[in-house]
Amino acid sequence: MAVPYLPPGTAGAPYPGYPDPGYPAYPQAVPAYPRQYQPYPLALPTYPHLPPPPPKRRRWALWVTLGVVALLVLCAAPVAFVVSKLPLAPEERASANEASTGTRGVPSPGPNAPLRERLPWIRSQITTALEAQSAALLRGDQRGFQAAADTKARKLAGELDQRFQSLRALKVARYNQRIVSGPTKATGAGGRSEWKVRIQLQHCFVTSDCRPDPVVIDSQWAETANGVRMVSLGSTPKSDNGPRPWEVSNLKAAVGSRALVATTSRYASRLPSLLKEAEKAAANADQFVLGSRTPDRYRVFLAGPTEWKKWYGGDLPKWSVGFATSVSDDRMEVVINVAEIQSDFLDEVLRHELGHVATLASYGYRHEGNFWLIEGIAEYIQENGRSVYGYDGRQIVRRYLRDGDWDGNVNVSAPSSSTPDWQVGAKYGISYYAVRRMSERFGRSKMIKFFEQVIRLGMSLDVAAKEAYGVGWSNVNTDCARYVRSQAG
Repeated sequence: MAVPYLPPGTAGAPYPGYPDPGYPAYPQAVPAYPRQYQPYPLALPTYPHLPPPPPKRRRWALWVTLGVVALLVLCAAPVAFVVSKLPLAPEERASANEASTGTRGVPSPGPNAPLRERLPWIRSQITTALEAQSAALLRGDQRGFQAAADTKARKLAGELDQRFQSLRALKVARYNQRIVSGPTKATGAGGRSEWKVRIQLQHCFVTSDCRPDPVVIDSQWAETANGVRMVSLGSTPKSDNGPRPWEVSNLKAAVGSRALVATTSRYASRLPSLLKEAEKAAANADQFVLGSRTPDRYRVFLAGPTEWKKWYGGDLPKWSVGFATSVSDDRMEVVINVAEIQSDFLDEVLRHELGHVATLASYGYRHEGNFWLIEGIAEYIQENGRSVYGYDGRQIVRRYLRDGDWDGNVNVSAPSSSTPDWQVGAKYGISYYAVRRMSERFGRSKMIKFFEQVIRLGMSLDVAAKEAYGVGWSNVNTDCARYVRSQAG
């Protein structure tokens, strides 16, 4: 399930997509969060668990043959998210270049004019329609928002209605659209001549002064009796971490001072409790924000079974219940699987997933080989203020050690989609104990410095340890391994 991570700006990204719209590439998601689990016959008191975090983090619940015990864990599946950079086809490039000189207000050259004369006019008509559509959305004018569409495009009418309702529910506060390639000739229904256009859409929710999140989508337009009108509108492709929830689902939302939560109508009754827990998790995560920007709002989406398989591309391990995924170079969004999450587990998953947002969202991060550190600090943030003896993962780590599956290296490898649930939990637990021990031994600020040097700057563990702690990694690992054994014993 892991896709190699490519840092921002890396050439040769494996994803097809669109021409570079002018903003940097960013990672797609972080590991998923495992379901709640507890092995027999060991048992610990349970306490509220919070939902998980693209590239995606999940919580898990598992019934084993001999019994059940609650454990909160998070599993990460690194995925590279790269803003599309697929070259244009020769004819499309020529069309785009010819159209680039077009300006709004250019009079129609007539249907029989040469293509080089018609393209500027077509482009100016579409640009005007997109600007009018954006303005209508921001002022709450649904009829004006749909005016860009061909009246005969019934499927598109329904899609625009859904998109309008969802964006308004999310308190859209900024919405700009611009052409990034095209118009390019296309053939529509019945052989009608149409125009394909790729659009960059930048948006903000709740506050208009945020750094806008960009998506690039396909659209198709036709010349009608009412002018040039949209006949189809795509959503963010899977290769670019799409589709986004508001593109394909009718959402309801609730907004707090630090969090924005949303779900479909079916689960809208859960929004008040979800917002309450998200606000508490956000306050906790704010203590650990790294990078240049504190999130204006932490965004959390509650997904039903259908949405779980569709939003942000789906394809998550069966053991996960939530994840955090990048939607821009400094923003991540969290998704929770309503079919898996338990009410007393929600707070932990949220604390963990929002911990990912706080530590990873504001800059490109290096995920490959760093599962233990990324998940360990998220577990540490989740457990902030709690006694180490109350950690739910203790028993599962003990089992892992007793089975002889651990070699004493706290830099454990990331679990795969086929890794048994209990081993996933053990890997999260070892990671948590290691990060906690570094914080206890050297202090939180030095532990965070070590994290930033490895995850943000790409230093080796040994170099980062010497820089942050004044000792080599072997010394740190030996001490952390001793701590893991003492806590799980």
